[in-house]
Amino acid sequence: MSHRTSEGLTRRCSRRGPASLPRAGAWGAFGRFAARLSFISLDFPQHTTHHMIAKKIALGFGIAIVFPMLIHYGVSTFVHSPKWDEYQVQGVFDPSASPQEKAQRQAEQQQKQKEYRTAEKRFQQHLFAFAVPLGLVALLVGAYLRLPAIGTGLMFGGIFSICDGYFNYWSQLADALKFISLIVAFTLLIFLGYRRLERKEI
Repeated sequence: MSHRTSEGLTRRCSRRGPASLPRAGAWGAFGRFAARLSFISLDFPQHTTHHMIAKKIALGFGIAIVFPMLIHYGVSTFVHSPKWDEYQVQGVFDPSASPQEKAQRQAEQQQKQKEYRTAEKRFQQHLFAFAVPLGLVALLVGAYLRLPAIGTGLMFGGIFSICDGYFNYWSQLADALKFISLIVAFTLLIFLGYRRLERKEI
């Protein structure tokens, strides 16, 4: 085979792709397999990267949702979360009841409402005492964790837990305590943003 013939065959094979390589026994088959493998490997890393990003997002999102729910229902397991239906007196507005029965049932209903508010306040106190500190810990751990997906999930979960604790107990907090706790939370967020995120980009 002359030099021109070999060069022309090579050009035709390069245009047609790996399937058009000359079939020259075992070495020809190995050459075709290696060429196909090289073409496949060009697209494989990008495909794998997209899948890994999707999995990391799903993992972080799941941690962010499950973590505050875990704290909330963990507290309600050991401290009863009151339900409004449990503190209702039947027949308060029964038209067939006598005036004495109506007055008695209304007094019972008022007592039940007081018990409900007391139980609700007790649950909110315990939820605040656990959700806010654990949320701050999750925020710190997530910021210093080297696994991005888990760290991001913990940071979001910690923020959601802090919001859950404040949301349920906000009306019971004094203004001074609200102000101090918000300053602490804001300072912590700025500190973590500077030490763990901004300084890595500098």
